[in-house]
Amino acid sequence: MDGRSLKDVRPYQVSIGTLSLSNGSARVFLPGGETDILCSVKAEVCPSTNQTDNGDIQISVEFLGDAGVSTNFGMRNRTMKREAELSKILQKLLANAIDLRELCIVPGKWVWGLYVDILVLASEGNLLDCCSFAAFSALNATLLPHITCIKRTDDRQKPSKASDDFLVDADIGKASPPPGIDLCPVVVTVSKVSNGNHMIVDALPEEEMCASALVSVSVDQKGSICGIQKCGSGSLPISQLNHITEVATNVSSVLFKNIQASIKKQINSGETSKTCSNLLQNYFEII
Repeated sequence: MDGRSLKDVRPYQVSIGTLSLSNGSARVFLPGGETDILCSVKAEVCPSTNQTDNGDIQISVEFLGDAGVSTNFGMRNRTMKREAELSKILQKLLANAIDLRELCIVPGKWVWGLYVDILVLASEGNLLDCCSFAAFSALNATLLPHITCIKRTDDRQKPSKASDDFLVDADIGKASPPPGIDLCPVVVTVSKVSNGNHMIVDALPEEEMCASALVSVSVDQKGSICGIQKCGSGSLPISQLNHITEVATNVSSVLFKNIQASIKKQINSGETSKTCSNLLQNYFEII
């Protein structure tokens, strides 16, 4: 409808470091404001609560104002269900694809918890994919402080504070992205148009309404399929699923290239907002 071919995506812009009080943040938008999404990543040191020493990543989505949904009080429940649905799908397609063992700080005691909050300011279709672009960009722009583990000499099994087990370096120059986050995937949704076998990526709202099925595929930078989610009542033969995953893989390679080039350019040029050096020390101080 907008002159693109069926496999072309719109010219999304990515800006990182937009929220100075976050450990990582990103904004994904289209020129003109048709789509505008903010993502903030906050990091916390959490007690290890399982036998595998896995860290934790939680993703939540929230709409603001009239971002493609009604603000009428009677429609609020529908909006909340949509927010919960998007959060659940993103948790499945993105967070579950990351090796959470990489987020362990002190085995058996402390792990990183990453909280990814996505705020939808405006949306012009393909919302799930755009949220994944924002989450990927924000996570890859996230900085965690350098941590030095303290070797304890006593053998007594008594509760300890985090400050007893490791030291946090407040030097922003030594901060680094979360380990393993480079394998975070993005989501590419392929819409199957009801009349015919046409497959559309980055669909507009009108195109989504005409689709009999929408298949969201999460793909990492290696081209591996991390998860698949189908919406819509239309049937989907296995042969078409193979074609859809191939389309999603090809589109994702272009997306990764464009997003990473934009992030690298902003970091090298110093365009991102700089976190003050004492923020890390203050933020991660645990009493």
